[in-house]
Amino acid sequence: MESVEMKRIFLVMAVIFILWGCATPYQKESVIGGFDETVLAPNVFKVTFQGNGFTSRERAKDYALLRCAEVCLDHGFKYFAIDEDNSYSKHSTIVVPGQTYGSYSGTTTARVTSSNKITAKTTGSLNTYTTPTIVNNIDKPKAVLTIVAFNDKNVVPRAFDATFLRNSMRAKYKIEDKEEKKQTPQRLGNSTNQTQTQKEPLESHQGNAAFQDLLGRAENGEAVAQSIITEKYYLGDGVVQDYEKAFFWGQKVAKQGDAHAQLLVGVMLHDGLGVHKNLEKAFYWSLQAAAQDDAMTQFFVGRMLCNGEGVAKDLKSGLRFLQLSANAGYVPAQYVLGGSYFFGQNGVTQNYIMAHAYLNLAASSGDEQSIKFLKLVTSKMTPEQIAQAQAMVTQWKPKM
Repeated sequence: MESVEMKRIFLVMAVIFILWGCATPYQKESVIGGFDETVLAPNVFKVTFQGNGFTSRERAKDYALLRCAEVCLDHGFKYFAIDEDNSYSKHSTIVVPGQTYGSYSGTTTARVTSSNKITAKTTGSLNTYTTPTIVNNIDKPKAVLTIVAFNDKNVVPRAFDATFLRNSMRAKYKIEDKEEKKQTPQRLGNSTNQTQTQKEPLESHQGNAAFQDLLGRAENGEAVAQSIITEKYYLGDGVVQDYEKAFFWGQKVAKQGDAHAQLLVGVMLHDGLGVHKNLEKAFYWSLQAAAQDDAMTQFFVGRMLCNGEGVAKDLKSGLRFLQLSANAGYVPAQYVLGGSYFFGQNGVTQNYIMAHAYLNLAASSGDEQSIKFLKLVTSKMTPEQIAQAQAMVTQWKPKM
């Protein structure tokens, strides 16, 4: 029974390690999915959202509608209607066959006869049991919507109000609005090459004076302006999202030692956003940022080293970067290390105590997958082992 359970756990964890254990977030399309759009006519757009195996059909459809509303507003329209809905779901099945096991229990009795001969008699029984077949059904939904946008709400009965829908969907899924502060890699406070500055506010289009001033400063070589404009284009924050322009400006400031820009350039090269995918260059720029002690970038570099992406596979070095990231408090790194110690992978020996400690740190942040995994690890441990792991967590302090 134990081996079958471990196979099932490993199957689930393999998927979690690849997709980081959560539904596809609301983001530009990347390796784990996201949204994309195509302009078919001045007021006609095709919008898609690709979800992963953890994304429900409802969420994929809602995210597509949210993107429809944003595209509508970005192009100066107030309302839209769905002209075609070609959404579908790609289904696949992973089967872990059942197995039959047997165990024998019995006793052997020996005696000495009157003629000094030894005789033995064995009695017992053979017990067998069969584990059930485990079927894992994976559905990857893709919402495909073609919309027509307009400004007169009477053109189409029951048309969507783009502003209302955008606000409603963002509230439902707790997604920050474009004008709000984004959940993005934070700038390093200890970088000697970085000057902390208040970012300038931009309006919702590119033709305003503030943006033109920022652009002029960037073109004149001002590093701070180049860094700001890189992030604005990367996020679509106050401007139309444009990865090519983000990469153009990001590379300029990355060469000047800005860790935040180095990370963004590395991510764009890794995912092929605005530039041809190049894992070797992605690793180079990510390593430059990781050297400045950024936990998120250290995790990114550690993952590339462990997977052999853009660099020769090096589990020892990859583990070191993952540990640096986890010890700085980065939850994804803590989660991956917990799994590594639980299974004895990525260059470490199986160690339930270390697995429990790292997952306990990740679970304390409220991460649901870490909480579930921690329960599994705990069920495999003795009270003494659990106490040792908890003592490690009590003494832990983030190393910034």
